[in-house]
Amino acid sequence: MNVGVQRGAIAVVQVLGLAVWFSMSAVVPSLRGDWGLTAGGAVWLTASVQLGFVAGAVTSTVLNLADRVPAHRLLAVSAAAAAVCTVVLALFADRLGVAAPLRFLTGMFLAGVYPTGMKLMASWAGSAGRGRTMGVLIAALTLGSTLPHLIAGLGSLPWRGVLLTAAAAGFAGSAVALLLVRPGPYAAPTVPARNARYALTMFTERGPRLANLGYFGHMWELYALWTWIPSFLSAAPAARGLPGSVEITVFLSMGIGGTVGCLLGGWGADRFGRSPAAVTALLLSGLCCLLSLSSSTLRRRCCSRSAPCGEPP
Repeated sequence: MNVGVQRGAIAVVQVLGLAVWFSMSAVVPSLRGDWGLTAGGAVWLTASVQLGFVAGAVTSTVLNLADRVPAHRLLAVSAAAAAVCTVVLALFADRLGVAAPLRFLTGMFLAGVYPTGMKLMASWAGSAGRGRTMGVLIAALTLGSTLPHLIAGLGSLPWRGVLLTAAAAGFAGSAVALLLVRPGPYAAPTVPARNARYALTMFTERGPRLANLGYFGHMWELYALWTWIPSFLSAAPAARGLPGSVEITVFLSMGIGGTVGCLLGGWGADRFGRSPAAVTALLLSGLCCLLSLSSSTLRRRCCSRSAPCGEPP
C-alpha cells in the first residue's frame, strides 16, 4: 500500500469525521433565538462533548478496544456513530435537555476517531519523520473542527441544515476509513489489557507527568478559544470591521491558521526535538493569551489568539 495515500486517507477521515465536534458552536447564535439558549446553556453544549470524549477514552482504555478491534474498523464505526448522534439531534432536539445527552454520546464516539486516527497515522511513520506526520494529523483535526463554521458561512442553511451537513461529512469519513484506511508497517503489536491503575501510576514517572500536565493546560485554553471566539466575534462591535462573515473569519483564522501552525509544529518537532518544540509552542500560545487581555479591540485579539501554534507531537 502507498504510504502517501494512506496518510492522506487518514487525514481526510479526521477532517470529515471531526466536523461534528464543534458543530454546535457554529450554530449557537441561531439557538439563542430558537431555544432561548443562555450563555450557561452554550457552555453545557460544548462541555458535554468534552465530558463524553473523556468518558469514551477511559472506556476504550479499560476495554482495550484499540488492541481488540481492527483500528480502521473502530475508526469507521466511531465516525459513523458520532454522525448518527448529530443527525438525531438535528432532527429531533428542541431544547438543551435533549441536546446535551446527545452531545455527550457524540463525544464518546469521537474518542474512537481522533486517538484511533493517531494510532493509524503513527503506524505509517518511522521515528525520523513522525513529527511531521503527526503534524498533518493534528492539522486535519484543526481543519475538521472548524469545518462547520465554513459550512455556516458559505450558505444560508438553518442550524439544523448545518448539523446535517456536518453529519454527512462524518458518514463520508466513515466510508473512507472502512474502504481505504489500513494499518501500516509500524503498527504496534497487540498486547493484553493493561492494569487500569496504570493511568494513575503513570504520573509517578516524571516525563509522562510533565507531558500530560502541559497537554492539559494546552487543552484548557484551546477549547475555550474554539468554543467562545465565534460568540465574541458575533457580539463585538469591533468585529464589524472584519472582512466577510464571522463564520468565514473563524474558519480562516482558526482553521487555516491553526493548520499552518500544526504543520510548523510537526516540522519543528523533527528538526529541534519534541520537547523544545512543545515548550516553544506552549510559551507562544500562553503569551498570546496574555496579549489578548491587553488588546484594545477584538480585531487585535483575533490576530493574537486565533492562529495558535500547532501542538507538536
